[in-house]
Amino acid sequence: MPLAHVDPLPVQADRTVEVAPSAWWESAPVQFGALGLFLIAFGAYPIIAAVRGLRGRGGPPARRRPGCSPAPG
Repeated sequence: MPLAHVDPLPVQADRTVEVAPSAWWESAPVQFGALGLFLIAFGAYPIIAAVRGLRGRGGPPARRRPGCSPAPG
């Protein structure tokens, strides 16, 4: 069985630079809050539509007032 051979670590030519601190709107809590807000906002539409569809229309259909005609078109 051959012996394992590991090369030495390479030399880094340039020094690394520290990352600047992020602004408040770039922080993880704000990003997760925005994600949650969008999930609630966009998820509420199909849920509300399903609830309205299951409930159905309760009352009689709306009637037009006499003398009012629909717009031409």
